[in-house]
Amino acid sequence: MLRSFAQGLSFSWLAFLLTSACSKKEQEPQAAAAAPESVKAAPVALAKCEPGRDGRCPPSPLCSPDCQPLASPECVKCEASGDCSVFANNCENPLLSEADRKTCYEITTCIEKTHCFVGPTTTPGSCYCGKLGTKECLAAPMSGPGAPDGVCRDVILKGMPNAKSQSNVLGNLTTRSQAAGLAISRLNCQKIGFKKTCSEVCGFGPS
Repeated sequence: MLRSFAQGLSFSWLAFLLTSACSKKEQEPQAAAAAPESVKAAPVALAKCEPGRDGRCPPSPLCSPDCQPLASPECVKCEASGDCSVFANNCENPLLSEADRKTCYEITTCIEKTHCFVGPTTTPGSCYCGKLGTKECLAAPMSGPGAPDGVCRDVILKGMPNAKSQSNVLGNLTTRSQAAGLAISRLNCQKIGFKKTCSEVCGFGPS
């Protein structure tokens, strides 16, 4: 059931992404752009993570091991009350190496700090594609001139070390087999899962 639910979120998001690209061509740059400044202006207060004597924090849905805040207490409470609870500890997946766990947390904090996924017009691809619309992003080179320039592009690619094409990147942003998909699928569920109940309290604004 868990796998089918996670796959459902991944496939439904990709279907939405591609449908938007075909039916709303004139809106593509906006769909992949960062959130408007008016939306960014009032983010929720994330958890306060206090390090222990060793300078580390116990990993939790609120804090990463290096004491970076991952969500607000209100967001985690909402997350725990519905379907998104199964995603709350994604970055502690036992199949990840220590390096991949660190990357998973880095992706989460990048998206949280830059607010690239805030607002009703953003998708997980916004943090990767930057100013490129969906079709442009899919056709863009992996590096060099014309490549995606999203604020979290580099760390997302770090969490997808085997990605060789943009379709592979965009098609697996919420697939829970790599660090990138594990990080983004949690945030994606906070925004659109559980009938969007947690979107505002988790800082994504109305969806």
